[in-house]
Parts: sequence; structure tokens; C-alpha cells
Amino acid sequence: MLWQDKTNKSIRQINFMALLFAGLFVFIFACLIIANEYFAYQKEIERIEASYPSTLLTLGNSVEASHSLEVVLEHKHKEYKDKIIDFMVKIYALALVMYMISTIEYRYVNELMAREVRLIVASFKEAAQSYRFIDTEKMRFREFREIANHANAMIEEIHGKNDDLAKLNANLEAIIEQKTEELKRSVAYTQELLETQDRFVKNAIHEINTPLSIILMNIDLYNLKFEKNPYLVKIEAAVKVLDNIYEDLAYVAKKDHVVYAKSMVDFSSFLQERVHYFEDVAEGNKLTLCTDISPDLFIVFNEIELQRICDNNISNAIKYSYEKQNVHVKLYAQEAFVVFEVQNVGDTIQSLENLFSRYYRENDVRGGFGLGLNIVKEICDRNDVEVSVASDTSTRFTYRFRKG
Repeated sequence: MLWQDKTNKSIRQINFMALLFAGLFVFIFACLIIANEYFAYQKEIERIEASYPSTLLTLGNSVEASHSLEVVLEHKHKEYKDKIIDFMVKIYALALVMYMISTIEYRYVNELMAREVRLIVASFKEAAQSYRFIDTEKMRFREFREIANHANAMIEEIHGKNDDLAKLNANLEAIIEQKTEELKRSVAYTQELLETQDRFVKNAIHEINTPLSIILMNIDLYNLKFEKNPYLVKIEAAVKVLDNIYEDLAYVAKKDHVVYAKSMVDFSSFLQERVHYFEDVAEGNKLTLCTDISPDLFIVFNEIELQRICDNNISNAIKYSYEKQNVHVKLYAQEAFVVFEVQNVGDTIQSLENLFSRYYRENDVRGGFGLGLNIVKEICDRNDVEVSVASDTSTRFTYRFRKG
């Protein structure tokens, strides 16, 4: 069975055959030596027995025969020692021969293995470039043939996968090109919509400004000639709320296109004017504006942006306050800062973390767009104004400006 296929043997079979051959060789060699020594010994015994027949072993010749036998035995003993030494030398020679045979066989097998390993490595490198199969006919070991067969199966599968991937990649490129064109058209359309919306907002803001200004001017003229009319006070309050919304929308529309230059601002006088502006709004909501404004406090700020901060805070305090309550507006110096505070009594703010998010409204019933506080936060962040909010039994917004 071991020799049926001379070109396809396993490493285990090669090693087993080498050991079997060496064992058989040693066994046969030892058997030959032992047989040779045994036959030689038998012949020698027969020869001694023939030389000393029993008829000569008489009483008169016993001494001479005994002496002669001792000489023969001593001689045989010496020959035996020589044979033992010769036998040992032969055994050592046999071991040396077996070592040399094993070494040669080991080197031969290793060389065959190394050659097939190099063939597999070279075939792998070539297969990586051209998907060429490994030639299994060049393999002499069964294990390496199995490795080559598995590698060929893997190469074939990878080749198929790469073909599928190439087709998929081609399809993806076509899909990406199609989607890119659709996205470009969508972006262009979106840009057009945004530009149209921007123009509409700007035009709407411009158109709203004119009637608001006319209404406020006529209310002021009426108040100069006649006593205050409670219905007219409510109209004026509503118009001023609309005017504040208009100013927010105008700021949002212009902030990315206008540079708001800073200047030295008398914050005390400026805040007095804004409080006076909202007195009618507070009165229309049955509230009282209470002020505690320290005089002669200056900051370096843009007046339009400062107005957005003041107006939105005062307007929100009025909008979200309970009726018949006081809205407190404070301005005071604290070390290197000018502190602006607005406090009212109303519902506790539920989500402080979302308070300054765009379009967020704590109470939908109160109306509004959710833009005011987002605008305030953007202005404060851009100008390093510290903002803090506390809401429990009352709500207080605090802004810390650096002194001018």
C-alpha cells in the first residue's frame, strides 16, 4: 500500500518508511552477526570434541588431557573477547551508518518540503495578481496537495467575489452619479427657494414697518391732544409687541449681511428709554414696571444688539407674568461688570436647557415665534456676555456685561 502511488506520499508515510527501513536494516544486520557467531561457536565445539575423544581420557593420560584442555579453553576465551570487541565495533559502525542514512533522509525530505513550500508561496503571489491556480501536479506530498486544492478553491471564490464586487461597484458608480445629479438639482432648487424666502421676508418686514410706524405716531399725536383712552392703550401695547417682533425678524434677516459696530453706550439712560417704551404694554397687561437703575453705567456695545437684549427680556417678562404683579428691572455695577436683571412672577420654567433654542416656546398659548431668546443668546455669546437664569417662585434673567 505504501508503494502504490510513488508520486503522492504523505510526510508521515515518508518518515515511517525511513524508520522501517532503518529498523529492518539493523535487525537483519544483527541477526546475521549473531547467526555467524553461533555457527562458528558450534563448529568450534564440534572440533574440540573431535580432537579429544573419550577413549583418550584414561586415568594415565588425565593430567595431560586436563592441561591440554585448559590451554584450549584459555585460547577460546581470548578469541571470545576478540569477537566481542569486533561485535561492538560492528554495532558502532552500524549506528554510524544509520545516523548517516537518517541524516541524508532527513535533509532529502526537508529539501522536498522546502521546495514545495516555495512553490506554494510563489503560486500565492502570482495568484494575487492574476488569479492563477496552483499546479497540484508539481506537489509530491499529499498534505501540500490538499493545501493547494483548498487554496485553489479560495482563489476561485475570491475571483468570483471580485467579479461580483466589480459589477456592484459599476452599478454603484452609476447610482452615485444619478443621485449626485438629483442632489445638485435639489440643492439648486433649495437655494432658489431660500433666496425667494429671504426676499419675501425682507419685503414683508419692510412693508410691516410702515403701517406700524404710522399707527404708533398717530397714537402719540392722539395722546398729546387728548386724555389716555384705555382702548387705545391696549392697541398701543399690541402694536409695540408687534414692533418688537418686527425688530427681531429684521435682525435675523440682516445679521449675516450687516456689521454691527460697537460704541460707548450709556447703559443707564438706554435702559430707562426701553423701560419707558414698554410701560404702556405693561399697563395693558395689568402689570407695573419697577426699576432700580444705577446712573452713569457705560459699556462698549452695539445699540441695535443691546436693544434686542433689553426689549426681548422686558417683553417676555411682561408676557409670562401673572396679572397685578410687579416686573422688576435692575441695572447695577458689580466689580468689573455691569449687571442687567429682569425678574417677574409667573409659571416656573420647565426646561431651562432648551430655553434659548430657536423656535422653542415654554407656553404655546402665549404665542410668539420662539426667536427672541435665541437672538439674545447669540448676541451674548458673540460679545462674551455671561447669562444665567433662575426660576422658582419667580423667574430672573441675569446678564453680566464688562464695563466700558
